Amino acid sequence: MAKYSSKYDLLKATDEEINDFFRDVKFAGVFDKDIPEEQREYYCGKVTNIIMDGEQNKLCPQSIYVPIKYGSFVNIGFCEFVCYVSFKHLRSDKHVYRLQIARILNAEIKEVKSFDSGEEALFRRNLKLRNNLFIGQFSQNKDGSFSIRDIRRSDFSKLILQNGKEQQPIVYHPKDKKPIDGRYYEFSWILNGVRKEEYIYLFKVDETKPYKVVSAYDIVSKLHNSIMDYSADAGQKIVKMLDTLKNQLTASGKEIFIYELLQNANDYPNNVHGVKEMVDVEFHITLDSLLFLHSGAKFNERNIAAICSINDKEKTDNKDTIGYKGIGFKTVFLDNNNVYLQTGEFSFRFDCLSPLINWTKLILQISPVN
Repeated sequence: MAKYSSKYDLLKATDEEINDFFRDVKFAGVFDKDIPEEQREYYCGKVTNIIMDGEQNKLCPQSIYVPIKYGSFVNIGFCEFVCYVSFKHLRSDKHVYRLQIARILNAEIKEVKSFDSGEEALFRRNLKLRNNLFIGQFSQNKDGSFSIRDIRRSDFSKLILQNGKEQQPIVYHPKDKKPIDGRYYEFSWILNGVRKEEYIYLFKVDETKPYKVVSAYDIVSKLHNSIMDYSADAGQKIVKMLDTLKNQLTASGKEIFIYELLQNANDYPNNVHGVKEMVDVEFHITLDSLLFLHSGAKFNERNIAAICSINDKEKTDNKDTIGYKGIGFKTVFLDNNNVYLQTGEFSFRFDCLSPLINWTKLILQISPVN
């Protein structure tokens, strides 16, 4: 585990401690010579898909330009490099975190041809992939390329590698039509590099096949179908887990769901120009329902996937939240057969009376219906 994992950790350290740290860590990534024309006077290319000591954290930049003097030491492909921090920028009033490459060399990696069906089949079997489709969020970089993050299977379940880590972002350079920044797309992938012992997989977008926008309706449908496709044995295990979870959550009383609703609203305030706004909430009681409204941020795709799951990491990865693993939302099902959510583009329900739910009442807690 890295001693420092963010710029704010570095600001608390001395220059000597930082130099010692960066002297020992190993950066790796993919080197490419495709850079803007105006940069070629000073740089020979750039590195993307950057990881540090085998994992990604906030000290891993989206990309880093490689000075032209290193052009004879590195070729296109997987590389390892050593960096040092620019203290001039870090100690300035703006505390800018900027790395500069001190050494770079290509690293050995097995190249996998797109027609190598054996290697690809092994990867798909190990990660239980049904097809060569991923879903990910396309985020545009300053150079016009896109980093595909939050990579998921085609059923919108989170892609977790054998070492328990998430797949590193895939860098995509669109040639024609550009994706919409921030949207989720389903796309075909090609496995073109692997380091099995480190669980590092290099992918590229298969541009011979179209990518398509994944709408809010699509996401809910995929999450629902994924649950309904579980085997009877897997379904029974989930039911037992949910039953245990329900008993643990209600140990202090059934009214706990009121607190959990307030906590969920508090965990996601709107952020305006870097300032978190206070969240207003309203409760309305009718003859047969309870309506809960709040002014916090709309649910995004990750939030939706988290509440349709058990023990999802979405909240534990967000240090500003006070919720525990996102499981508190399940308390709303204690005395309710129908829970409806309306947020942003999402509009769906958890309904044990729906003809689409052909399992026990407990399974409704993670199976949304459009």
